[in-house]
This record gives sequence, C-alpha cells and structure tokens, in this order.
Amino acid sequence: MAKTCIICGGKAGSREHVFPAALGGRRTDKGIYCPEHNLAYSGLANVIKTQLAVFNARLGVVGDHSDLPAHVVVTDAASGLPLELSIAGSNFASPREVSSEVVDGETQKVMSFRSHKEAQVWIAEMQEQGFKVSVRGVGEEQTYS
Repeated sequence: MAKTCIICGGKAGSREHVFPAALGGRRTDKGIYCPEHNLAYSGLANVIKTQLAVFNARLGVVGDHSDLPAHVVVTDAASGLPLELSIAGSNFASPREVSSEVVDGETQKVMSFRSHKEAQVWIAEMQEQGFKVSVRGVGEEQTYS
C-alpha cells in the first residue's frame, strides 16, 4: 500500500526524524512525510524537543543513545535556583551554595546536598583540588515535591 505525506498527500517514504527526535530519541519512521516536507520540518525537531523536555523527564523517557531516563534542569521561578526534574521527582540541583561569608579572612559556606554520600563526594573533590574543607554541622533533612 502506497504511503502518502501527511502534509501534501504526495508520495511519502523518507526516513522522518522530527517526531521521534522530539519525543526524546533518534529513531526514524517511514511514510509520514515526503522528502521535501521532511527536510522543511527538520529544523523544528530541536524546538519541539526543547518544549517537551520537561514532560520527557517526568515520564522517564529513555533516549536511543542512553541507558538512563531523561532529566532536565530548569530554573525555579521563586528562588532562581536550578531545579532538576526526572521521573524520580524534583530536586534542587546539588550541591548548591546556600550562603557564603568571610570570617577572619576565611570563606565559610553553607552548602546543601541531596544526601550525606553526595556531601562526602563533594568534600573529597574539593580537598583533591587543594581546598581546606571542614564540616561544622549537619542541617535538617528536607524534601520537596
């Protein structure tokens, strides 16, 4: 059965990429567009993909070239802080600096982490880079939904 372009009704059969790319992967379909319309709409693939990024992240879409579900980082309108969205939920991107002040010539920062393990990894990385890091206290655990 002959396939026809969904735009002009002409002969279809090019390897379309607009819809699949917009949905998070790179798979191709056949028989949606004629070659002319496939080429004309190819520039929109990234636009549509960007617009659907939040939905793909929350739905856990796994792209063709990844083993992990999609995630996206957006800016929280209330705080201006980066917020990571995924199928697992929403978390402020971590680590993040909550406050910073200089006391007796030393910079003291209050940091926020998603877990104790993440804090330990960050401390080790900072120490490898030559920074002096000491933990002065542990704050209370908070969750966001």
